[in-house]
Amino acid sequence: MTQNNNSPSAFTRRALLKSSAALALHRVSIPMATSLGLMANAAAQSANDYKALACIFLYGANDHYNTVIPYDLPTHTNYFNIRKGTPTAGTVYDGIAIARDSLAATALSTSLSGGRQMALNPEMSGLKSLFESKRASILMNVGPLIVPTSRTQYDNKSVPLPPKLFSHNDQQAYWQSSYQTEGGATGWGGRAADLLLSNNNRSTLTCISVNGNALFLSGQNAISYQMSSTGATTVNAIKGKSLFGSANCATALQSLITQSSSLPMANDYVTVAKRALDTYDGVVAAIGTTASASMNALFPSSSGNTLSAQLKMVS
Repeated sequence: MTQNNNSPSAFTRRALLKSSAALALHRVSIPMATSLGLMANAAAQSANDYKALACIFLYGANDHYNTVIPYDLPTHTNYFNIRKGTPTAGTVYDGIAIARDSLAATALSTSLSGGRQMALNPEMSGLKSLFESKRASILMNVGPLIVPTSRTQYDNKSVPLPPKLFSHNDQQAYWQSSYQTEGGATGWGGRAADLLLSNNNRSTLTCISVNGNALFLSGQNAISYQMSSTGATTVNAIKGKSLFGSANCATALQSLITQSSSLPMANDYVTVAKRALDTYDGVVAAIGTTASASMNALFPSSSGNTLSAQLKMVS
């Protein structure tokens, strides 16, 4: 990275995000924490505008060739011939291929180099307008691959390969950490957040998860504040100031679960409990206990749509 010394403010948080994302998806020869440390000057830049990175991580595998699909005739023909099979009645699928005429409504107007065209899966038609209005884009050719690799090179192990390929849980961890498989301690989101903690008035809320603990949000100092899709969570007896009908019992419970301990694991539990109790009231005051009518209108309320519920809470 280079920076114009005549323009110190040129290195913004946006540049930090771009640089950290590039590093996260590229195998580097020094630890990721050290690489991010090179960008510490970005954290010193003051900013009065709010920015957030919302990450949707699909723990299940994603069939990318049926998410963003080749649409130009030569490439689609190749795609279709490889994937075609027995048509499935009532669907757009022929084997695991989607015919080109079923993609006309979701074909993207922007062409790539060499006349290549892409289309979205027909079930993603609602996203097309975002792509066409340049409010969404597709980042291609990213992943844990270290160097371009052919099948022959893979079989012969003649090029460096990502660790533990075909192990689903290891690949999930590798994507979130960018340099460690299962058992990794920090994720690239958390390590980037380490650099920004001092800029946030409420550093506890630098990393927020609405789907439990995530390696992606774990840093050396940054720890994710965990919520559910229905809001902030706390200990009901302490929130209500009553346990077995007694305020004294509720106070005693709070003392028990927040007192320091000489045992490292117990002390970590105390840290998490204190943070949850201290942050709960502020979160509830900020977002309310129920969503507004305008917010409800933006997100489907059908039961079982957990992604919609999570994204509504993020919003």
